Amino acid sequence: MNRNAVRKLAGFVTCLLTGVVMVKAQQPVPPPAAYSNPVINYIRSWDATAPVTDANALLTKPLKDVKQTTQYMDGLGRPLQTVARQASLETSGIATDLVSPVVYDAFGREIYKYLPFAANNTGGNSSITDGNFKLNPFQQQETFMQGQYGSQGETFFYSKTNYEASPLNRVEKTMAAGNSWVGNNRGIEVKYWVNTPDDNVKIWSVNNSGIYGVFGTYSLVTNINGGVYPAGQLYKTASVDEHQKQVIEFKDKEGKVILKKVQLTATADDGTGKNYEGWLCTYYIYDELGSLRCVVQPEAVKRMHDAGNWDLSTYLDEQCFRYEYDQRRRMILKRVPGAGEVYMVYDQRDRLVMTQDANMRQQGKWMLTKYDNLNRPTETGLLNNTTPFSTHLTAAAGSANYLPSGTYELLTLTHYDDYIGLPAGLSGYLGTWNGYFSGTDNYNWPYPQMPQYSPAVKGMVTWTQTKVLGTASTFINTVSYYDDKGRVIQVQSTNLSGGTDVMTTQYSWAGQPLVTVQKQEKAGSNAQTTVVVTQNSYDDLGRLVKVEKKASNSLVNGGAMPTSYKTVLQNEYDKLGQLKKKSIGTKPNSGEPLETLTYDFNIRGWMLGMNRDYAKDQNSTNYFGFDLGYDKASNNIIGGQTYNNPQYNGNIEGMVWKSKGDGEKRKYDFTYDAANRLLKADFTQYTNSNFNQSAGVNFDVKMGNGTDPNLAYDANGNIQQMQQWGLKLTGSTQLDNLTYAYQANSNKLARVTDGIATDNKLGDFKDGSNGGDDYSYDVNGNLVLDNNKAISSINYNHLNLPQTITITGKGTISYTYDVAGNKLKKVTLDNTVSPAKTTTTLYLSGAIYENDNLQFFGHEEGRIRYKAAVPGISPASLEYDYMLKDHLGNVRMVLTEEQKQDKYPVASLETAKVNTEDDYYTIDQTKIVDANTVSGLPTYINDNGIGNNPSDPGFEQSNSQKLYKLNSNTNKTGLGITLKVMAGDRIDIFGKSYYFQNNTGGTAANTATPMLDLLNGFLGSPGGTVGAAGHNGITAADLNNLPNTTGGINGLLNQQTSESSGNPYRPKAYINYIFFDEQFKTIQGQY
Repeated sequence: MNRNAVRKLAGFVTCLLTGVVMVKAQQPVPPPAAYSNPVINYIRSWDATAPVTDANALLTKPLKDVKQTTQYMDGLGRPLQTVARQASLETSGIATDLVSPVVYDAFGREIYKYLPFAANNTGGNSSITDGNFKLNPFQQQETFMQGQYGSQGETFFYSKTNYEASPLNRVEKTMAAGNSWVGNNRGIEVKYWVNTPDDNVKIWSVNNSGIYGVFGTYSLVTNINGGVYPAGQLYKTASVDEHQKQVIEFKDKEGKVILKKVQLTATADDGTGKNYEGWLCTYYIYDELGSLRCVVQPEAVKRMHDAGNWDLSTYLDEQCFRYEYDQRRRMILKRVPGAGEVYMVYDQRDRLVMTQDANMRQQGKWMLTKYDNLNRPTETGLLNNTTPFSTHLTAAAGSANYLPSGTYELLTLTHYDDYIGLPAGLSGYLGTWNGYFSGTDNYNWPYPQMPQYSPAVKGMVTWTQTKVLGTASTFINTVSYYDDKGRVIQVQSTNLSGGTDVMTTQYSWAGQPLVTVQKQEKAGSNAQTTVVVTQNSYDDLGRLVKVEKKASNSLVNGGAMPTSYKTVLQNEYDKLGQLKKKSIGTKPNSGEPLETLTYDFNIRGWMLGMNRDYAKDQNSTNYFGFDLGYDKASNNIIGGQTYNNPQYNGNIEGMVWKSKGDGEKRKYDFTYDAANRLLKADFTQYTNSNFNQSAGVNFDVKMGNGTDPNLAYDANGNIQQMQQWGLKLTGSTQLDNLTYAYQANSNKLARVTDGIATDNKLGDFKDGSNGGDDYSYDVNGNLVLDNNKAISSINYNHLNLPQTITITGKGTISYTYDVAGNKLKKVTLDNTVSPAKTTTTLYLSGAIYENDNLQFFGHEEGRIRYKAAVPGISPASLEYDYMLKDHLGNVRMVLTEEQKQDKYPVASLETAKVNTEDDYYTIDQTKIVDANTVSGLPTYINDNGIGNNPSDPGFEQSNSQKLYKLNSNTNKTGLGITLKVMAGDRIDIFGKSYYFQNNTGGTAANTATPMLDLLNGFLGSPGGTVGAAGHNGITAADLNNLPNTTGGINGLLNQQTSESSGNPYRPKAYINYIFFDEQFKTIQGQY
């Protein structure tokens, strides 16, 4: 390329900001002046995303075909401006240049770093989409940022760095962009000191054992200054965060960290030195060659200092990380706190050939790895061999192909370079699904490339075998096929059921996956095949904007694939490339999104929340929304309401959320200690125009007492005490006051004691009645016993994954994995029923089967759920569900596109059906009488007008032969059912009744109904949300003492008894329906 094509003009430009270091941080510095006829150099690059061979043609291609970036420099070669042409593209907007300006002070330092911005016409600028140098970038940046963040009150659109006034130019302070940081002179400070006698930094030495493969010991070097580094021998660097809390590192002259101190309760160090009290201290111990040999955790340091005895031997096994090396400085031995030693053996070519942890050592097993001549791992397995570690170390070091004797269990095989010896169940490249792909098109965007297998696979993994643990010879076999660009276009893999899964991918010319076809085959019992086709769409910048799917299952509609795609998600981006909106799913019969998720970000790029307008009640019809607070007290949700503890270091100060279930706005305020560990979470609910607890709802959490970190955590961060509040019957109360005890000098939890003796039912921590420890561990540190959960044993495989969990008095849970740690199967044995019930769950390539019946398989925003056919009512189908998640990925609500109608069976009371109907309704079979018990009863059939469930046409057309008999003396309540409902649900109730008056006493037919009878009628049905007495739930008798429940019911009953029917002999009997909230408080009722 001609040099003149790259270099525009010779010369240089230096931009000087006179006096900028004198500007007060509380006021934004004026933008630097616009450039006037600058002399610049530049380097311009073009990234082709279209198949173009003519370089000149590439220069004129549109954005979707080429990405152009230019770095403009002054005459000293310093960057002045980076311009990405049209890289700022707001969805449905016009692409403009994305600009990152740079400015220097008189000493060539970048004190102010201005945030990137989208080019605009400020100051008459016309260079908006051409990628050229911007003459007034700082004025444009200010205009853009005011539009982007002005509504958040931001005026500081740059970060600032303060440098030391010395030739070293060391950074003293960095302040991020934003009013809360550079606008308030708040940032991260760095202080450069040397150690002092008051720091009392210990000098440690390593005493080698003299035995190969055995840990050394560690002690203070007491013959040098009493075992303390003399003043000035260590570099001491203090990092001070935005809350003025310090982290101090002491480094030796080789730059190795000797001691790290984290401020907790101590006052800050001013450079004169601080001892250990109130600091979390971690020591790093090295040998004479500079290799890290031991890391001492803060709790061990604290205990040694408190005891005045720096003997480390007591804490080596449970509070230290330890490492040993051979003559070549290869790690051969390590131990982490709470677990046994891990041995590592290397061969002559420095390849790790054998490893053994403590559990494997008890079993006399080693993990063995074999390599080919190119040092690529080809085989792994478990070797039964009891030869001493030291013998293996010596023998392997002199061998280029070390293979000790002993029986050997093959675990994995890895093949390279070709497809020779393809394992069973796999085949050559399959073009079965090519009909879902577009043909190769090098002329029209997005330039799809038809998947084409290439045999040029030298150096690539072609096929593998991975053993299913716990089986004799079952392997998961996988083969990968590549195109001529080395991209994986097809993966075939066998699964645990014996079927073969296939994933085929079509790419664009630029390498974006356009279409994937996944075939998942379940063999064996209830064999079936699922095919999922996914189509991705991108915008001109290559960002994902739409995902569409269609799926078929061989048990649904004969396995036919739907003709049209379903839209799973649509993404929209702002001008800075941040995701601003996501639309998921499609409402049936409307084409509108099922839900829209709108995201907001602050000037630091931290998420401020999702669907915040919904949480503000601002004409939004979302299902869930939340707001996150950081630096600003205003909670951004309710005017005049604030968060309590602003955080400037990235911690979340609080959260407000609201869901469509009850529409209540709830809030947590978080408090942290100086080490950023949670101390408490204060719960409030928006009631009477304020966040408070006047509604009687309290879900507070306190670690310790909520203020003293030493009561909440030990120095290692292990919890010491936790208190939790919750809702119980008449209101909120403290549910838990948990005290945690640990094994001696260890991080292993020994027992948990609940200081709240009251049985608080469902959700309460269950404190076992044992007097000793609640928890036990194996030699690898895995939990093997939990008395509080009645877990009598947990067995693990060599991957330290739980294999079998035994629950006393209940049964077992068994897991099956492959060697890679993928969970393949779960078998649950329930011994609490007779006969014992076994439930087998299979995990096959993202699909979940329970007892061989497909449950669901995942998609990008949720799952596709298999809905079994209901004979005579609905065919089998695949339904799309969507999961609304918070900022931590927790599922807060599940939405579905399914238009679902639950039909409950007729409560016919007929002998052939009553036991099934009893699974749905509260039926006292002693109240069932024959229809001929009374005379004059009209004839009617067992039909509720919508069809029975399950369908039984013959039964539905038969005459009813049974009645449910009620009277005013004993049997006062009839059939009942309790259903879990949500806002928007519609309920249809249909009932038939007949009354026969034998009582000549008149109004005695209308005596009051006992409240307890009604509650038993509600809760006795299987749909009830509470259960039997004991730790797992509350009873009807409990609710009978709850005014919030009984008050509304009494009001409903009083209306009935006071109603005039015009006939005193007619019983005042009604179909009653009552709505309760999640705390079983009566909301509304009618009859």
